[in-house]
Amino acid sequence: MSLYTSTQKLLRLGFWFFYRKVHIHQLQNVPVNGPVLLVSNHPNSFMDALVIGAFLPRPTHFLARGDAFKNPVLAKIFKAYHMLPVYRASEGKENIGKNFETFDASYEAVNKGGMVLIFGEGLCKNNWDLRPLKKGPARIAQRAWSSNEHAKKLVIVPVGLTYEHFTGGGKSLLIRYGTPITHLQMQHYLDAPGFVQQLNDRIKNQLEQLAYVDAGLNEDTTDYEKFVARWKASEEKGADVYSELLKSSTESNITSKRWVTRLHYGVIALPHYWLMMLIAKKLTKGSVFYDSILFGLTLFLFPLYWITLLLVLLIIVF
Repeated sequence: MSLYTSTQKLLRLGFWFFYRKVHIHQLQNVPVNGPVLLVSNHPNSFMDALVIGAFLPRPTHFLARGDAFKNPVLAKIFKAYHMLPVYRASEGKENIGKNFETFDASYEAVNKGGMVLIFGEGLCKNNWDLRPLKKGPARIAQRAWSSNEHAKKLVIVPVGLTYEHFTGGGKSLLIRYGTPITHLQMQHYLDAPGFVQQLNDRIKNQLEQLAYVDAGLNEDTTDYEKFVARWKASEEKGADVYSELLKSSTESNITSKRWVTRLHYGVIALPHYWLMMLIAKKLTKGSVFYDSILFGLTLFLFPLYWITLLLVLLIIVF
């Protein structure tokens, strides 16, 4: 078993503890072989790549924000898991040129029949809105579809992510895959000046039908409470969550959201979660990294918590 496959299994176990439920729809739309470009919305930082990659049936290359690669140790780990850096102007103009290397690596990956995941919006924000798509996905596709190599068979699959909230465990998640886009659908636009816009429009139109979109939705509001109520009610009756979320509701019987993970039911385990929340808040300082950092801390430091409790108990007893 490879390191990548082992990590996938570990992440799936971690998500079973951290999430109430992960709903995956139309995974069969992702080809089991051949060059594939997954284009997803980006609401929850590193968590987005983790949740998509953990359940895919084949290894995936991920494009991630370049500032995460500043630490040389983390950079080596990221590269071991097929992660490639993408730099923004805000991270230094001297780094922008490195993006050409990243897009070259992405092309080589799909040309070898691999799969690449890119977050089309570029910027991550913890909300239920869709931002304009950048040029990255279209540039990879245009180069692939203009070639006479294996990359010409590239298929683009939009991916929509919807989180119940962005503040810790106990939530549910929707991962919905769209209809594949092939070069045959875009060949009339391939050499046209408007190719990027045409392809982005196709992808965005699907993302709007895959992810729940409500630019005005904010946590701790009445509308958000209704959103959570619809989500939980649909799970309780076994209905399609996405369809139920789209329905308007004046529901007043609203239950509070579950915020603890399956690891932390009970008084003894709760202090660990509270401590991890404090550490995550301190480390991330209110940024979009909070959820992914909390996930990592919660899962990987849980054994240390119990070892510490055991040592304290032994000291008290003896």
